[in-house]
Amino acid sequence: MTLYPIAVRSAVVALFVALGAGAAMGEVKAGTAAEYEAQARSQAGDAWRGQQVFWREGRASCAGCHTADGHGGEAGPNLENLGLRLSRGAIVDSILHPSKRRLRSAAHAQMADSVYAAWSREDFTDLVGYLTSIKPSKSSVPKSFTPLFNGRDLTGWKPSPHWSVKNGMIEHDGVDGDLWSERDLTDFELYVEWRWPDRPKQVEFPVIDANGYELKTTEKVLDAGDSGVFLRGLYKAQANLFCYPIGSGEFWEYRESLTGEARRAVTPKIRADRPIGQWNMMRITVQGSDVTVRLNGRTVIEKANLPGLPARGPVGFQHEHGSLQVRAVAVRELK
Repeated sequence: MTLYPIAVRSAVVALFVALGAGAAMGEVKAGTAAEYEAQARSQAGDAWRGQQVFWREGRASCAGCHTADGHGGEAGPNLENLGLRLSRGAIVDSILHPSKRRLRSAAHAQMADSVYAAWSREDFTDLVGYLTSIKPSKSSVPKSFTPLFNGRDLTGWKPSPHWSVKNGMIEHDGVDGDLWSERDLTDFELYVEWRWPDRPKQVEFPVIDANGYELKTTEKVLDAGDSGVFLRGLYKAQANLFCYPIGSGEFWEYRESLTGEARRAVTPKIRADRPIGQWNMMRITVQGSDVTVRLNGRTVIEKANLPGLPARGPVGFQHEHGSLQVRAVAVRELK
């Protein structure tokens, strides 16, 4: 692949030149450019929160002009695959020191040189983390797993008019209906790769604490859908796929009915979701009535007991709202 680093850097510069006015509006300045740079280079940042910054409403909205992960504006350069084309250091440098690049005018350069002041250092580091995460990801089904989806059609799944296969992916149109496997399973590990394809929008969601209780506060975050992975045919036993601040993997209906340690166990230990539009890898282990969920390599639910979980049954995907894409479903049965 032939890359054009100067042109790509210019695209990043153009992004933040367009946002220069936002710095004056917010006045969030929390340090010098050198301090911003040191933090953004030494810390990975939270890509999920960085996407929230990218889509933040107001004059400093990056998404108003630029497309990333399939959605955004078209006035400015497209930032798709930016993390593949530019290093983290180059992205940081392009944002903090745009006057070193070729800009259209000295006025633009002067405006852009202070654009970092529109964010706190934490927001800036998260934004850089998000920009570096915008790149393709390959499917990586574990070799010991047997596919439940063949990549061509819904053979092995019960017909549902709102689920189909397009471009090698299972697609849900977001209108209605769940999707169930024809095969029943007992103890197993299930591997799923999924993402949200719809344009995200900002929604107020409840904040859930580590003990599994909803607080009286809400948080505005990006939302693009709500679904879940059903286990052994029980609707209640679904590992949620959604955009709540608590993160995916939660067993909502169990959490609402349980107390104490049992309630904490079905509440995610950490939010491990990737930004909307990017692929997530979920691995669910079911043994007896205990369930463990790993999301993108991190354990979010560990040996949570699900009372009343049937001994055997199908797996499936829930319809709640929004479209869903699934590119891999595979299983490894446990003895």
